[in-house]
Amino acid sequence: MALSDADSSHFLRSIIDSVADPIFVKDRDHRWVEFNRAFCELMGHPRERLIGKSDYEFFSKQEADVFWTMDDAVFRTGKENLNEETLTDARGVTRTISTKKSVFVDPERGPVLVGVIRDITELREAERRNLEMSQHLAAAAKFASLGEMAAGIAHEINTPLAIMQGLADELLDIAEDGELGLAEVVRINEEMSRTVMRVSKIITGLRAFARDGRKEEPAVVGIEEIVTETLELCGMHLRSRGIDLHVTGRLGGVWVRCRAVQIVQILLNLLNNARDAVASCPSPRIGIDVLAAEERVELRVLDSGPGVPPELRERIMEPFFTTKPVGSGTGIGLSIARSLAADNGGELRLDEDRAETCFVLVLPRVAAPSPDSEASL
Repeated sequence: MALSDADSSHFLRSIIDSVADPIFVKDRDHRWVEFNRAFCELMGHPRERLIGKSDYEFFSKQEADVFWTMDDAVFRTGKENLNEETLTDARGVTRTISTKKSVFVDPERGPVLVGVIRDITELREAERRNLEMSQHLAAAAKFASLGEMAAGIAHEINTPLAIMQGLADELLDIAEDGELGLAEVVRINEEMSRTVMRVSKIITGLRAFARDGRKEEPAVVGIEEIVTETLELCGMHLRSRGIDLHVTGRLGGVWVRCRAVQIVQILLNLLNNARDAVASCPSPRIGIDVLAAEERVELRVLDSGPGVPPELRERIMEPFFTTKPVGSGTGIGLSIARSLAADNGGELRLDEDRAETCFVLVLPRVAAPSPDSEASL
C-alpha cells in the first residue's frame, strides 16, 4: 500500500533519525535546514534551537571559518569532499571528526549540501597511543641490541687503551735510558694518534646510535658509511666469537635517503639474530652483501645457520613472535625493523628462495649529494 506524503515524510525522518552518525543538510546560505537526532546530540541542542542557524552561532570563528570554506568548495565544484576536522562540542570538548559532504539539487530549494559526520576522536587517540607504544618499543629494541653488543664494544675500547698504555710505558723507558730522539717521539705520537682516532670512532658511533632517529630528518647517506658504522658497533664482538664476518658487493658511490640511525638499528638487529643463529655452527659465517641497482639498493644479511623453517616464515616478523628460548628474546626486533624500513621508504623481507637465512633490506637509491650538502652519519 502506497504511503501518503505525510506518512512518507515521517517514514524517511524515522530512518534518518535511526542512523548513528550525525547527518545534516545546509542550504546555499550555509544554514541548517534538516538534520537527524544524532546531530542534535552532537551539538547539544534541540531541533528548534538549530534549525535555520549557521556554524557561526555555535562555534568559534576559527572553526566556523573552516567549515564555511570547506562547504563553499563543495557548493562551487559540486564534487563530494571527505575531510578531517576538529569540532568543539557544547561541553567544550574538542573532537576530531571525519565529514563527508556532497551536493544534492532539490527542485524546490535548489542546491543543498548533505553532510555525514563520523566521530573519530577515540580512533585517533588509539592511533596516537599505538604510535607512542611502537616508539617506546623501538627504543627498547635499539638499546637491547646495543646491550647484546656491550661485551664486544668494551673489548673494542679496552684494546686500544691497552695499546696506548703500552706506548706510554715505552716512551717512559726510552726517556729513562736517555735514548729519546725526535724520530722515536714522532713514531710513538703517530701510533697513539691512530689509537685515539680508533676509540673516537667507536664513541662517535655509540653517540650516533643513541640519538632519537625519529627526530632526525632524512638525509642522503652513503651505504659504505652505514655499513661501516654498524660494524664499528658489532664487528669485533662477532669476530671474537669466531664468526667469519665478510662484506661483499658495491659499497662506495652508492647513496640512499634515509634516517641513518634507524638503518643502523635494522642492520644491528639482523646481525644480532644471525649471531645467535650460527652460535652452534662448526664454521659460523655471517655476510653482508650489497646489491646496487639503478633505482634501489639491497642490503642482504646472510648466515650459515640452520635457516628459518618453512612453517615459521610467514610469522617470523610478527610482533612478539620469537624462535629463541624463553628469556632470550622479546620477539619485537624484526617487526620493529620492518616498520623502520617502511618509515624510510623501503622494505624488509625474508628471501624464501634461499636455503640459508637471508634477510633483505631494500632502500630507494638516490643520486650522489651535491658537494655543498651534508651527507654523513
